[in-house]
Amino acid sequence: MVSELTIGGLFDVFSDFAPGLSEVKPLLGGSILESGIYPYDASKCVAGAELDMDCFAVVSFAFIDKELDFGNGSVVTIPSGVQLRGKLNLAGWEIQVYSKVDERSLVADVRMDPIALSIGGFELLKIGERLENGHVVGGARFYMAFVALPPQAAIDISGALEIPIIGASGSVAILLNGDEFSFDASISLFWGILTSRAYASWDWGFNKFAMGLEGISFGIVRLDELSFAFDKADTRGVFKGEVSVLCIASMSVEVGIGRSEDDAFKLDFSVSATLLGVTASVSGYGGVRKPLRNSEWHLSVSTSSSVAGRYP
Repeated sequence: MVSELTIGGLFDVFSDFAPGLSEVKPLLGGSILESGIYPYDASKCVAGAELDMDCFAVVSFAFIDKELDFGNGSVVTIPSGVQLRGKLNLAGWEIQVYSKVDERSLVADVRMDPIALSIGGFELLKIGERLENGHVVGGARFYMAFVALPPQAAIDISGALEIPIIGASGSVAILLNGDEFSFDASISLFWGILTSRAYASWDWGFNKFAMGLEGISFGIVRLDELSFAFDKADTRGVFKGEVSVLCIASMSVEVGIGRSEDDAFKLDFSVSATLLGVTASVSGYGGVRKPLRNSEWHLSVSTSSSVAGRYP
């Protein structure tokens, strides 16, 4: 356990034994001298307050919980298992880590500042939490927790990568807890010329469900969208699909299926196809009721043309 250990502090200690080090220290920048190991959460380190494990950087191993008495009634409990807790500063860049493993559980929580690598003013790589308008913002986060009895799990991962020199970026976000699961991953190449995305989400009561793919290419054929979404409150599920072939042709389909308030089966759909700027579409809706003679259907057809083609 240490409360703080920095390069500047080491210079101060060893300068007593090697006076020449005191002349080297002023040559180092402030960010270098402040590099080192810090408490996990320094905001809890208040003079006169009860000692907290977050006031230290800790590496510990214990078979059972162990109390450490610092005197004056200050006691810190070392939990059973293996524990790593603290913050690392490298020339101003920080990473905060908490992990604990014992026979019943595993917890890992890592947060870090954004990472940016550049040479001669050219940005080579950026790593962070998420993408906004194609650019990395925030610091990446990784959280994972598992408990054996009763079985429980939680995951929260969010990270993004950007390579500005080739206009590439990607991101991933995963959330798992007692209420819901969600996954969203995307990639963009050559400043958005090629983009792809995959996502899925639902709650454990399955009142809402959604999953889909976007921007998947198979040679000259591009799957622009393939998705399904269901909302129990709306009593309706929607399937969507859209494909395109270069800028020449495209086709989209949307089908909705559900039940109405009078328990009738209902369906609505729309299909459109475009070839060389000419579009034809068919849409309709209807419902099936008992007896079948009370069922009704509506259908409409339309065409249009445009000089501009459709680009993927």
